[in-house]
Amino acid sequence: MSAWLPLTIAGQTQPWVYLSHGAANAMLAALVSEESGDEFRATLACDPPLALWLLAVAHQRGNDALRSVAALADWALANQAAVAALEPASPAPQRAEFSGEEACRLAALSVAVARRAANTAPLIADEAYLLGLTHAARQWLYRSQAQAPRARLPLPDWWRRALVNRKTTPQSGPAQQALRQALAEIGSPPAELVESLQAHWHWPGPGPAERFAALGRYLLVARQTAAEQQARMETEKLASLAELAAGAGHEINNPLAVISGRAQLLARDERDPERRRELAGIHAQARRVHEMISDLMLFARPPWPEREPVELSKLLARLVEGLVPEAALRQIDLLSNIQGGPLVVMADPTQLLVALRAVADNALQAMAPGGRLEIDARRHEAGIVEISLQDTGPGISPEVRRHLFDPFYSGRSAGRGLGFGLSKAWRIATLHDGRLTVTSEPGQGARFSFFLPATEPLAT
Repeated sequence: MSAWLPLTIAGQTQPWVYLSHGAANAMLAALVSEESGDEFRATLACDPPLALWLLAVAHQRGNDALRSVAALADWALANQAAVAALEPASPAPQRAEFSGEEACRLAALSVAVARRAANTAPLIADEAYLLGLTHAARQWLYRSQAQAPRARLPLPDWWRRALVNRKTTPQSGPAQQALRQALAEIGSPPAELVESLQAHWHWPGPGPAERFAALGRYLLVARQTAAEQQARMETEKLASLAELAAGAGHEINNPLAVISGRAQLLARDERDPERRRELAGIHAQARRVHEMISDLMLFARPPWPEREPVELSKLLARLVEGLVPEAALRQIDLLSNIQGGPLVVMADPTQLLVALRAVADNALQAMAPGGRLEIDARRHEAGIVEISLQDTGPGISPEVRRHLFDPFYSGRSAGRGLGFGLSKAWRIATLHDGRLTVTSEPGQGARFSFFLPATEPLAT
């Protein structure tokens, strides 16, 4: 029994790509073990439909720069959520005329063409190999009778120019020329190559392809549950900190007011300049502690938002305008984008701007000259708007990530200074029935995302 991976074209699942037992086994191993990277790369190098499917998935996620089997495998291993979400077509399409033997011979032919193309163009061997491996794309597809027979495949333009238009394009690059030469020289797959691929395409007994969907769904649910539990723990921890801050702030402010008042009284009657300076210093430091306590009290018991319809394009324009001087001083590029037309949320514009500015300031502090801060907004399903701030800073380690929204926590190891800004931003997000998340890996920047309930666009 064959299994098929769905391809999505224009938002609808149209054709399916053949899934071999060997490919399913390698993907299962990649999902459950971090030690299976080499096995996955080796599998991908001899599995044309799997390479096609991953090219399509990466293309649909905006990544068209993968021009080698190694790059494609590394992307898949780094984006396991895309693989875990995979679900073969159910009920599985029936294509009796496409036997395992035929699949094995077609795969062997594609591998032979890929190897010859790579040898013909050694300077671009990786790209030539991938083109040769995937040149018979439509032979790996299954379409129902109700589907368009020649729908445009969801694959990168560079692949389409090299393969789909190879007979009509007068100008061709070296990889395309190498592919043409390889196709002309190889008429049938070498017998020894067919034999070496038998185990991959003829799995003994019930193969893993039939079990792939269930395990993929299980792993996806497990990861989502773990993420939700982590978010819930963070929310409870910060709520506890807020309660502690409310009580401690009240208790500390009373003796602090006495110290500040006494220092002012003593300074008023003091004639010695040096002693007056010292008393002024006591008063200044007491005021500083008072400001910290005020911030802490704001975190614990902030004013309730005065909500109104806020059009995000205008709010983000104000945010960027305020960031320009600091960004110019630090030589940071600012980019802003609204996706999906007018986006409106019910929010307190002042508080929301304070929260966004706090996150943006944190990002600017984290980046070296020449960095980039991208601010955009988009609408998701179920009426949720995401406002994201993506920086190119040094990233955030897991240890720093656990404490990032704690009041006054210092993340200086990640280039992010001591302060209250991120805690304040988190608190404002929760007051708006939303949430603030961060996604980051060391050395790969950080993405802070506000998720807020959307409302209908303002009438014009």
